[in-house]
Amino acid sequence: MKGASDGEDRVAAMMPGDVAVFRAGGPEADAVFLIRERSAVIKYFGETGVAVRAGRFTCGAVELAALAFRLGHAVPMVYALLLDYCAEDGPGIFAALGRQEYLPLYFHGDNGRRDRTFIAANPYPAFFRETADSIQLLPPWKGEDFRTAAAVIRSRCPGPGDLWAALGEGAAQE
Repeated sequence: MKGASDGEDRVAAMMPGDVAVFRAGGPEADAVFLIRERSAVIKYFGETGVAVRAGRFTCGAVELAALAFRLGHAVPMVYALLLDYCAEDGPGIFAALGRQEYLPLYFHGDNGRRDRTFIAANPYPAFFRETADSIQLLPPWKGEDFRTAAAVIRSRCPGPGDLWAALGEGAAQE
């Protein structure tokens, strides 16, 4: 079972702009998003809302889920990640995202401590359930296969803003 110190260790290894999904606790634990950012940027967000997009990409035999968050007013910041169902906690993360009503975003600043929390409505629980069901029909892949597929997606969408644009208004990508 993962604890808070596992999340702290993960945040310590992150660079500004990085985002990771994390579950602490038992099988029914919710997924939270750990985001590392410069403290000045976190303060800039003010009372902004959070927009969320998700989609699915298929690269060879690997199916990846993408999730992106956009915050900010004058200069929106986008944070995005690709999710691997076949990773150690992948099924648990997809199950959590498939049942959660809200998506907590924990922003960690310059000192590595949590500076701010945003809560976004989860518009995609059905998407995560359907994606998990689809992936379960495929042969499992290895971490290296996922990293290769993720590199293909990142070559097409090199920055978080590019992935945000590719996801459009929540349409699944093939």
